[in-house]
Amino acid sequence: MAEVQFKNYRIKYNDPHDIAAVIECYILDVYKSRNIRKGDTLIDIGAGVGEFAVLASKLVGNNGKVIAIEPSPDDFNTLLINLKNNFCNNVIPLNMAISDKREKIKLQFKGKTFESNADSLANILRNLDTGYRKIRFMKMDIEGGERLAIPSSLEIIKNLDFLVIEIHGGLAAELIPFMDKLGFDFQRVNRRSYLGNAFKSTLSHPGQVYKIYKLIKNSGEFPGFGKISSGIEISSSDNLVVGTFAKRK
Repeated sequence: MAEVQFKNYRIKYNDPHDIAAVIECYILDVYKSRNIRKGDTLIDIGAGVGEFAVLASKLVGNNGKVIAIEPSPDDFNTLLINLKNNFCNNVIPLNMAISDKREKIKLQFKGKTFESNADSLANILRNLDTGYRKIRFMKMDIEGGERLAIPSSLEIIKNLDFLVIEIHGGLAAELIPFMDKLGFDFQRVNRRSYLGNAFKSTLSHPGQVYKIYKLIKNSGEFPGFGKISSGIEISSSDNLVVGTFAKRK
């Protein structure tokens, strides 16, 4: 199991996909972590190996809480290691998937097929005795599972200030107008914001950024920085839309 470092964070990873997630989370700030406040209760759905959960844990502080939900058994085990190595004692890790009801589902990710227990987010929060109104920030990256997760989580979503999300499979055309009616504006991640955040991170931590960029370049995968260097316009895809829903003031 290899490791990537940025600032004081140490993230073990299983796959080149995970390096891309580290780049997007730490260097490109796709999830707009500046909107996280001390003391927040935050939900990370599709936590992967824990790159965002680790960052969020430090940002919410000792009085905050992060609920990190990941169905993949391999990624979940690595997530537990990363939480331990980064002293994230305020994170509740859950090895399960989000659906619209309690069930067992079969998933495929990173070339592997596995079964996972699943439940609605509302049921999960009830079992944790976590009130909806305590949660103001949610991150969701569940490879198309948002089609079931969002309609069954409306009471929670309505109380959010921010929902950062990867919208798959063309759902954005329906979801953005739907969220607009709930009082949320959508700001899509675009090439300009990628370039701006990459430039700032490189100025602040040039050595670490260069090492991470070499890792992803040598892996043969080119999301994140690779898309920039290859000249791909990330804001043009209808199949994958990444951005933030922010509650209108």
